[in-house]
Amino acid sequence: MKTCERCGNELPVHNGRHRPRKYCTDCRPSHQRKPLPSGPKVREIHPGASSSISLEASSRVALAAADVTDTPQGVLVMTIAKSIDGGGHSGASLAALSREYSRALADAIAASTKAADIGDGVEWGVG
Repeated sequence: MKTCERCGNELPVHNGRHRPRKYCTDCRPSHQRKPLPSGPKVREIHPGASSSISLEASSRVALAAADVTDTPQGVLVMTIAKSIDGGGHSGASLAALSREYSRALADAIAASTKAADIGDGVEWGVG
């Protein structure tokens, strides 16, 4: 029977494929894994919480100025703005929503300028 190299106590019989013990469990206890911390790993971000002006309100003003509030692009912008103002997003999802909001707002304003260019009533007599 093997004995502990530090205190001389008997070691349990080795079974398994790992290296045999040199020390008893009193001299060197087995490593215990620490429990993983519980709780949310994602920190929620609430962008409009500290501000009196919401993204939804400023979007509504911008869309009304471009006269595209009731278009599909305008509705998409308002939906994304409401979602961003609602909060509860991780940093990555907030970044993705912000990127899509910017694209949707640019598309809505571009649709407004295209409509104005098509129907402005100016005829150019060339030639």
